[in-house]
Amino acid sequence: RKPSPTIKPTPTPTRKPSPTPTSSTFDCKPAISDCSLTPSPTIKPTPTPTRKPSPTPTSSTFDCKPAISDCSLTPTPTPKVTSPPFKVEIPLDYTYGYINGYSNGNVGFDDPLTREQVSASLFRIFRQAGTITGYTKPAVSDFTDLRTDRWSYAPLEYMFSIGAIPKGATVKPTEPVTRGEMAKIIAISHKMTNKTSVLKFSDLPSTHKYYDYVNMIVNYGLVSGYPDGTIRPDGLITRAEYITMINKFIGRDDRYYVDGLPSLYKDLLPSHWAFEGIQRSSFGFTTELDINGYFQVDPAKKISKLEFDK
Repeated sequence: RKPSPTIKPTPTPTRKPSPTPTSSTFDCKPAISDCSLTPSPTIKPTPTPTRKPSPTPTSSTFDCKPAISDCSLTPTPTPKVTSPPFKVEIPLDYTYGYINGYSNGNVGFDDPLTREQVSASLFRIFRQAGTITGYTKPAVSDFTDLRTDRWSYAPLEYMFSIGAIPKGATVKPTEPVTRGEMAKIIAISHKMTNKTSVLKFSDLPSTHKYYDYVNMIVNYGLVSGYPDGTIRPDGLITRAEYITMINKFIGRDDRYYVDGLPSLYKDLLPSHWAFEGIQRSSFGFTTELDINGYFQVDPAKKISKLEFDK
C-alpha cells in the first residue's frame, strides 16, 4: 500500500498593517487609516505694531517763586500733551522774555504752577501787549493773606477785579493751581467766549465747574488733551507745560531763534523735551525778521517787574 501524499497547507497571506498616520494640522483620529486631506497652511498672525510711548515731560512749566519776575506751563510723568487741533486765533504781540528762574540759578521746570505765578506772568504779558490799560491796584488788599508790598499784589488784585479769581477771605498766592483754574484765568483775562464743546474728554463732564473755560482754551488752540482722551482738569500743571502753552499763546514758535545758545539755567539740559521752549520764554527778541526769516535775541528786552508789576 502506497502512503498518501503529504498535503502542504496553503500559506495564509500576511496582512500588511495600515500605516499609522502621523499627527498633522488636521488631527486624524487613530481609527482612521488614511487622511488624504492636504494640511491647511498655518496662518501667521499679523504682528501688532509696538506703540512708541510719548516722551515723558518733566513736571512744571510755570515756575516762579516770589523772587522770580515771571512764570511758565505739560505734564508730570504722564504722556506728553498732543498738539492742538486748532491754530491759535490771534497770537499776542509780545517780544519780551516772560520767564526768569530762581535765585539759585534753576528754572524749576517740574515745579507746579502757583496762583500768583500764572497771574503775574499773564498780567505782564497783557500789559506789555497793551491789552491792560488804565488799571490801578487798590490801596487796601482784598485778601487777608495778600500784603500790598508783595511782588504779586497787583497781578492777583487785577485777576480778582475781572472775576478770574473768586472772592474769598484769602487768595493763597503760593498754592498750586489746577489745569481747570488756569484755564479760567487765561480765558477770562483774554476775554475768550467760544465755549462750544468741539473735543470730548472722558474726564471733563459738562457739570465740571471749569467745563466752559477748558473748552475755551481748547477752541483757542492752546491745548487739546492727552493721547488717552483725557485733559485732566483737576491735575496740577508744571512750569514746562505752562511755558509750552504760553509760547503758543504769544506765537513764540521756531522763528524765534535760540539754536546753539547755552542753557540759561543750571537744571535745564539741552536733552530736556521743553529745552528750546523754555529758552524762548526767557529771552526777549527783535521785532523784525532777519534775512533768514528769524527773530533774533534782543538782550535789552528783559522782564521788568518794576515796569509791569505795578
